[in-house]
Amino acid sequence: MSAPTLTPEQKDWLEQSLAISLNNFRFASDWVTRVLTLRDSATGHDVPIWTRVELCHGHPSNLGPIQPFVELTSDNVGFIAMPSVNMAIMDVRRSLPFFGVTFKEPSDKLVQCKLKNPRIWMPGAHGDDLGIEAFMLPVPTPGLFLSSSARILPDAAESALLSVFQWSNKQLAHFTTSQPNLVYGAIRDSCNFMLDAYQALLYGPLDVPFPLRYHEA
Repeated sequence: MSAPTLTPEQKDWLEQSLAISLNNFRFASDWVTRVLTLRDSATGHDVPIWTRVELCHGHPSNLGPIQPFVELTSDNVGFIAMPSVNMAIMDVRRSLPFFGVTFKEPSDKLVQCKLKNPRIWMPGAHGDDLGIEAFMLPVPTPGLFLSSSARILPDAAESALLSVFQWSNKQLAHFTTSQPNLVYGAIRDSCNFMLDAYQALLYGPLDVPFPLRYHEA
């Protein structure tokens, strides 16, 4: 089956809007992996920790340096890392309805969204929400979605996504007096899962290069 022919607007969504989320996933996954490595190290020595971040401007497809680099220390590294990780968590949260799935209380299982009429997309049409059907691709079932990663098994993926979903609803969507727990492993696994899901269910079927611009140092 041949890939759908994309309009300029659809290409822009792939290469610009969604690409930002993909790079957030990669950054957060790499950062959390380094934190876990340091935490699990017997001495904390010989663990590669970032001391430099390159600042760029523009969209991911047209990056250019503002200056060569900015030095980070233990005092200020959190000002770069934590907002980026929080944004990646929010990107995980909003990627679920993009693929037509969500979590509904009281169940802890992933279920199909009830899609609204504006998400019945046709080339050139417009609506409030962007979903996978905007690219003339089918909305995956929860089972197919959870099976889209070769790195994260379905049960582990569902557990990590649920943790991120619940935490983001409480901690990022509004202020709350509760303190839900979110472990580093869930952040890493959910970000890695989303990278695989976008490749398997969106960019791969469309035969479009995966637009990752962030690379681990």
